[in-house]
Formats: sequence, C-alpha cells, structure tokens
Amino acid sequence: ANFIRIDTDYLDAKAANTLLKYIKNKSAIIGASNVLKDRAAQQMKIVRDYYYQNRGIFMYHFILTFDINREHLYLSDMYELAYQICGMFVDLQVLFGIHIGSNGYHIHFAVNPVSILNGSKFCLTNSTIIDVIQKVKVILNLYTIEKLSLHAVMVLFSMVVFTTGKVQILYLSPPTEMQQWLSTNMLSLIVALFTCI
Repeated sequence: ANFIRIDTDYLDAKAANTLLKYIKNKSAIIGASNVLKDRAAQQMKIVRDYYYQNRGIFMYHFILTFDINREHLYLSDMYELAYQICGMFVDLQVLFGIHIGSNGYHIHFAVNPVSILNGSKFCLTNSTIIDVIQKVKVILNLYTIEKLSLHAVMVLFSMVVFTTGKVQILYLSPPTEMQQWLSTNMLSLIVALFTCI
C-alpha cells in the first residue's frame, strides 16, 4: 500500500469544493464521516462558518493506493477500510471516494480540518503525518496487508486540475518497489491529474 499526501494549497472554499466535486464525480463508490456525502461541501462550510474558521487550510487531501497483484482486496473491503480510516478523524468531516484503475484501487480522502465538536483546527505536520501513517498501517494489518516499513520520499509535481503544489509521497513499501510503481502506475492511478516537473 502507498500513502500519498497531496501537499497543495486548499486555502479557500473554491479549491476545497473542486476537490470534493472531483471525488464525488470520479469515484466508483463514495462515503463520508460526520457529513452527508451528497451535501459535503455545504456542511463543511457550515462548520467552518460556525466556528469562524475561514482562514488557512480548508482541506487536507491524501490518497491510499493498492496494487491488485499484491494486495487482494474486494471492493467491499476497500469501503470498510476507508470507513475505518475515517474513524481516525473522530471529530472531523471526511469525504472519501474509491477509484478503480487497471493496476488497482486507490482511495481519495478529503478532510475538513475544523473540529465539529469545538472548532479547533487539526494541523497536518510532519509529526502528525507520521502518526496518521502508523494508524493506517495498523488498519491495513487487519486486512492481512503485510506490515511494511515506512520510507519518506518527496516527489514534486505540478497540479493540472487544482492549483500548483507539491505531492508528498510517504511510502509504506520498500523504495525499489516504489520506484517501479511510480514509473509505471502514477499517471494511470491518479488519472492524469499530475504532470512531472
């Protein structure tokens, strides 16, 4: 499995809504936590407005990818797994979408960083991203996806659909496999969203 954090600026409602719309329109299956999937944009705005949190990061975006040749999961497993990952963000609103590609599945997650309980903002720093990845690894182990060591690598991309930004890829697989994965699958799995710079 590969964890990809899209490190771009979702600094306004328009950028966040573009991401939510992409997930809703391009996914085979969508789901949500603490928000109705068909009203995610409106309900996330209500929470931001209620707590006066209309500055800074509006959305976090990450992708979890799976190789169908190594990780044998049914679509129902992916759906259940996605909800378990949403459970890591107990007081945050999350929309996810499962995409099906020729080389495997991947799940997009859009996370509103404003807590529905108290309006505090979740900040995805280097230390919290490591914590998130460790929790994802525990969940993956429940699905007999082998426990893999964490390798952090930074790869730069230019965003085609959203805004210019960086894609931070934190690998849960050995680097040699990941180099092959990047060279053969990246564009098809991310549906040509990125072009390498």
